[in-house]
Amino acid sequence: MKTQEDFSQSKAGEAFVYLWRNAETKKFYLGSHKGTIDDGYTHSSRFLPDFPHCSKVVPDHYTRRILAYGTASEMYRLEYKLHANRKAKCWDRYYNVKVSNYGKEPPAMNFLHECFDVNVDTGTLTWKARPLHHFKTAQYQKRHHTIYAGKKAGNINSQGYPVVGTSQNGKTSWWRQHKIIWAMHYGYWPTKTIDHIDGNRANNAITNLREVTVAENARNRRLIKNSVSGHTGVNWSKKNSKWEARIGVDSKKIHLGTYSNKEDAIAARQAAEIKYW
Repeated sequence: MKTQEDFSQSKAGEAFVYLWRNAETKKFYLGSHKGTIDDGYTHSSRFLPDFPHCSKVVPDHYTRRILAYGTASEMYRLEYKLHANRKAKCWDRYYNVKVSNYGKEPPAMNFLHECFDVNVDTGTLTWKARPLHHFKTAQYQKRHHTIYAGKKAGNINSQGYPVVGTSQNGKTSWWRQHKIIWAMHYGYWPTKTIDHIDGNRANNAITNLREVTVAENARNRRLIKNSVSGHTGVNWSKKNSKWEARIGVDSKKIHLGTYSNKEDAIAARQAAEIKYW
């Protein structure tokens, strides 16, 4: 691992990932730079209060922390991963532009096929060498090809879903990969919820995906890991020292009773599924 002193004397072509903190707002800006820590570069954002774009004068309430050093390719990849991690967990604490896909039109089919190769058997996406019209400049295109072309696309978000970001006109939207895989395979974006048949959100094999209503998807929810009964809707009550059965109907929970015998509680749950669903 290099120290900051070592890095300031490093050869051209190396880079680093940095984090600016605004002491007044308690917010951050995360970025990467190809160069040395003492070359005068600060940041390229237009959204930092009191800290103009590419300014060489650092306001007193801003401090910079160097997170890692390495080759340009390594640092660009690390920056991408850190962005994705923070986007899923605490993006509201960052000045980096947050772009939501809520209410937006999904990417066109031809755009998706220009971005990705899809393996429907494994449920994975691989970045292609994308055409120039996807980028603002040829330099951005070259950077993308160097870092991503031929590599597996996306990452796993905090909810356990594989996600991937697509950029158009300089703006990035994040999509769950199962929707993209469905669209690329069938030729249309799903109009309903996509259910993972085996309950594994990371398994995007096309044979594991089906289009269902929200209610149907809820019925196929994977059993919670800490469930003692082995059956959805049946849990052990420490308070009553009995098995409790419940079911959700129209966003309401219905109590189905408590039972000394687990099998009786499961039977009550199954009967309710027939009655209500």
